Amino acid sequence: MPTTPQPARRSDSQRNRDTILSVAQELLSENAATSLSEIARRSGVGPATLYRHFPDRRALLTALSQDNLEELEQAVASVPEDDPDRFEHVLVQVSLTLARCAPLTRILLDERLTSAGTAAAVRVESLFEPVLRQSQSLGTVRRDAETSDVMFVLNMIQAAIATADDATGRTAAARRAVRVVLPSFLAPPGE
Repeated sequence: MPTTPQPARRSDSQRNRDTILSVAQELLSENAATSLSEIARRSGVGPATLYRHFPDRRALLTALSQDNLEELEQAVASVPEDDPDRFEHVLVQVSLTLARCAPLTRILLDERLTSAGTAAAVRVESLFEPVLRQSQSLGTVRRDAETSDVMFVLNMIQAAIATADDATGRTAAARRAVRVVLPSFLAPPGE
């Protein structure tokens, strides 16, 4: 989904924004109830600076979601199209991103940011479509697999991740879930 070009920011302003996002990612991943004032304090900026970049919690969460999706898109793009294990690599990457962002995902749902959640799902689905088709053409993924199957499985993986108490547990749950579901996508020998 194309984004509207933003005007160029001064380097100190961009640095502050990047720091706020980095600190917010870390703090909200540890404690979903972290206040904006605590994020500002830990970022080394005043509340006015935080609010200049992000007028409210929703704006901050939307920016975090956008950044995480862009990171994911770059990771997927780095996997060569002719890699026979591309589908597996992308499934692992998306699952680990879900694990890393699980608290943020819960916040987005709690805050009823359905348009942001819907946009994120559409972007993830659009990432998988070409990966799935390419892997099918290489004969590594079942021909009858659909992108909707992948999205269904990602929801299952997300539910498994939600049962974990901390980042280590979420990562372990994501990896285990991928190990369990991946064989259902792999093409049988000779297909």
